[in-house]
Amino acid sequence: SSTTQQQAQVYFIGKLLWTKGLDILLEYEDYFKQVTGEYFPVDIYGSGPDQDDIARAFLGRWPQNEPTKIDVEKVSKNLFSRLFAWANRRRRNKKKINKEKPVTTEEIYKDILDVIETFPVKARGSIESLPAQARDTLDQLTEDLAKAHKSAKGIPTKARRALNQLVGDLSKTPIPRTLYELRRQPVPATFPGRVDHAQLKSSHKIFVNPSVSEVLCTTTAEALAMGKFAIIPVHPSNSFFLKFPNCLAYRNPYEFVVNLQWALTHDPVPLSEELAREFTWEEATNRFIKSAAITHREARQRELLGRSKIDERIAWFHNELGKGAKGDFIRKAFGAGPVSDQHKYVTIKSKQDLVDGDMEDDEDEGLSRKFRDAAFVKALRAAFENGITTAIE
Repeated sequence: SSTTQQQAQVYFIGKLLWTKGLDILLEYEDYFKQVTGEYFPVDIYGSGPDQDDIARAFLGRWPQNEPTKIDVEKVSKNLFSRLFAWANRRRRNKKKINKEKPVTTEEIYKDILDVIETFPVKARGSIESLPAQARDTLDQLTEDLAKAHKSAKGIPTKARRALNQLVGDLSKTPIPRTLYELRRQPVPATFPGRVDHAQLKSSHKIFVNPSVSEVLCTTTAEALAMGKFAIIPVHPSNSFFLKFPNCLAYRNPYEFVVNLQWALTHDPVPLSEELAREFTWEEATNRFIKSAAITHREARQRELLGRSKIDERIAWFHNELGKGAKGDFIRKAFGAGPVSDQHKYVTIKSKQDLVDGDMEDDEDEGLSRKFRDAAFVKALRAAFENGITTAIE
């Protein structure tokens, strides 16, 4: 069906926080339903502190795949009719004497004071300093509790048991954090948990990310690099992605819905070699160098102010800190992951180059590659070869 097809196409991946734009995604779900008559299914990957609250906001108080905490079948179907019948019988039999001792207001008020005595000193002082109106309200509350307790004593045993079960189930239900939890129809969303983004390369084609709290969203770059549609808001943090044809930017909920409907009925455009090169480390390094470059005028100003020396010391410290095996250890300790072993990689690559190229020419035997490739050595070799050629002629 179309619903199943959409469910395998739209997804979000990231840390599950409200600040990541998931509250905005809920609003777009409601707006999408207003326009099309149904929610769009979405798979939400990731984990985070707000994971449970977000799941309840999408799925409602009681998701369809979980049992309802309040089992209505346990409550008698004719509970209210029995209550009315009992009330009529009690009204007709007014002379009946209630043998149970009623709970007085003084007893309930005494129990409340006993609880207050267990509070810390500051809390007790705050309660004792309540204004007179608040104390009167508390007295009225105790009277209402006494009346309710007295009335509950006369309810039939079966009805009282059913009400106690209902109250117990309600007390175990978590308090709603958002109004979205009270929705009657859940959003068709799934929460599979954390997953490597690369595993979703062939399972989805539309990535939605309404977040505006990113500097440069890595997941958006990964989705575009994998050839997916990326539906993102027009925002300074997303300006780099707007040049890609599969980036569908929006300014309001209406444009979000239009972009999503268009993406559901079309296929992403294959990336050209030029655009695909934008996602390589080489191009990223070039952009980094370009953004870090300064003009000659700025360099002179920094030198006059003495800042160039500080820059040189920082660069030297950074270079020395990343050298050798200690650099690999430091990078790994700070969570660099697979790119930690840079010294190890360079060592292995140098040995491989030595095996492949250093022994090709006998006259280069004993010379290091760095020495052979030096400009001075190349100039001497060129001059020597030209001299031999001239002498022969």
